[in-house]
Amino acid sequence: MPLVFKQSLRAERWKCPPLHSLILYHTPHVRKVDCKFDPGAEKLLPWILGGTPDECQELDGSATTSHANQLPDLEELRLTAMSEGYGKIWSIQEFEALFFHPNLKILRLDTFDWTQDVAEMMQWSNFTCNLRRLDMEESFIDGPTMRYILIYFKSLESLSIQLHNYDPAESDHYLSLDEFGDALRELGHNLAKFDLRTREFAIKWGLPGEIGPLQSLKSLQHLTISSEDLLSSVTRPDGRIRLADTLPPSLETLELLASHFLRNNQDPLYDVQDQIHELITGGFVPNLRNITLWKYLLPMDPKFELDIQGWDIDEEDAWGPKADDRYIETKAWLSHGWTLAHVSQHHQSWDRTITNLLGLRTAMEAALPRLRSIGSARPGCTLLRVTSCASCSSSSSRNFSVLNRPPPNYPGHVPLTKVERAGLAIGASVMSFFDPYRHDLIAATGEATATPYFIYRLRDAMLTDPTGRRILRARPRISSKTLSLTALRALPEDTVGRAYVGWLDREGVSPDTRASVRYIDDEECAYVMQRYRECHDFYHALTGLPIVREGEVALKAFEFANTLLPMTGLSIFAAATMKRSERQRFASIYLPWALKNGARSKEVINVFWEERLEDDVDDLRKELGIERPPDMRTIRKRERAEKKRLKELREGGF
Repeated sequence: MPLVFKQSLRAERWKCPPLHSLILYHTPHVRKVDCKFDPGAEKLLPWILGGTPDECQELDGSATTSHANQLPDLEELRLTAMSEGYGKIWSIQEFEALFFHPNLKILRLDTFDWTQDVAEMMQWSNFTCNLRRLDMEESFIDGPTMRYILIYFKSLESLSIQLHNYDPAESDHYLSLDEFGDALRELGHNLAKFDLRTREFAIKWGLPGEIGPLQSLKSLQHLTISSEDLLSSVTRPDGRIRLADTLPPSLETLELLASHFLRNNQDPLYDVQDQIHELITGGFVPNLRNITLWKYLLPMDPKFELDIQGWDIDEEDAWGPKADDRYIETKAWLSHGWTLAHVSQHHQSWDRTITNLLGLRTAMEAALPRLRSIGSARPGCTLLRVTSCASCSSSSSRNFSVLNRPPPNYPGHVPLTKVERAGLAIGASVMSFFDPYRHDLIAATGEATATPYFIYRLRDAMLTDPTGRRILRARPRISSKTLSLTALRALPEDTVGRAYVGWLDREGVSPDTRASVRYIDDEECAYVMQRYRECHDFYHALTGLPIVREGEVALKAFEFANTLLPMTGLSIFAAATMKRSERQRFASIYLPWALKNGARSKEVINVFWEERLEDDVDDLRKELGIERPPDMRTIRKRERAEKKRLKELREGGF
């Protein structure tokens, strides 16, 4: 046992035993700790958690920049300071060593003082901090300390602050949101998440200033804040700063907390609702995934109305943290087949029709098309009716025939009636069965059979994956113009790019042979099909399957298990046209491999191939969960050699 720890135990032996420290000392490989303690009663906990310089070294003047590391595997820590005195908060200086733990990534501290006087006594610049997430709950922090945090916590990605209901006069500190906003704009460029909750403090003591525009925070994806803290006042004269003008384009989720002072005044709330409507329908934040709005429920509260064409709305019961905190909660998500572009076109249909019920809170959650997992209804929820504007209803119900065909939704699009689509699916699939090298027929079969369900399922798979969403936003294309085949040939042998171009050279094919999508009505879904089509050769390179009939059918079976596109499943029946030996090999080796690996692997549509060209191809297979099948060309070559040998033996009379 370290000397310092023994001396501390001996000094504390007449007091309450430091049980937390003893338990942690005997569990050195713990990874996550959640501890509630009295800082005044247990002095050893800061030392055992983070490690402080050895006391003897401090006294003799030797180096004090090295810290003990008693819990080397610690990755996540939550500390809650408990005391009998009401309103008591503890100085963070006593736990300064926590910031310098080499492996600690997540730190949640409850009821601590982070003010400037405390921060100036800390050794910020002497150590490297690897924290990625810092949550300060029921804490007291000012603008200068936030600057210290953003300067020295260089790896910090998530910062959450909940102000303690603490009288600032006791510490002679002045809190202003202006200082917070200046620090964020100047130093918060690496933050992906920022959460600021000031309600209890602001109601009791007041909190001047505003955070202000955050458009310079290019990495910010998740923001939680009240509208008053962000804009100071939700009501401004003409020329005001709009909500849409304060948010960065990278933002994906926005949660606007309930106003501090609107219990008896709902007029400003409608301005917030109007700004949210403008934010959604105007396309000002293209990456936005969901929005949540909180508001108080008053006894005579008017209906909170929000109805945007193409949106479903969901409602559920919820309560605030206190008994008198009563809200309305409503969730809204885009209906099947709708895109953000559709919403922008039909923004005039905002009809305001959400029910007002006692004991509920109001929230709105907006997501990209078909992302129902974010806004899915929960048990006990009430689904509200969404009305359609007259222009949309008339548009969707107009007569559609070969003589009255609607305009195309994108270049090259050919709208089809249901009869035409069914005829195309049947005719193209039958013809491609007898001639599997007719790629135009296979493409037409894929498009005709992908709607209405399967292509939407594949798009949803992309929307639920971060990489898939980036692909849908960027919409890259794969061709010899976008990929330098010469540069790919110069890559190391074991890279994805070299494997891809090597497969192209070996099989004698080009990335420019993929036909454009024509028969899928939804423009975004058309791109999903185009992306699947252009990535097909990467699947060949990853699996090593050749372009012979046996290899194509095996890869189609893999794609069917992974994507569920009907065309890929129908292609399996082409095995009936193979030779007997090929059918036997396909049924015994490649079909089981394809179904097993396709079903268990990750969605291959979500691979951003353009970013993975220099990665190790074996590492990518392992990441996706794909086992490489036996080399088909080697097996076929060996079989041909064996047949040739047997033929020569028969001709020789053996």
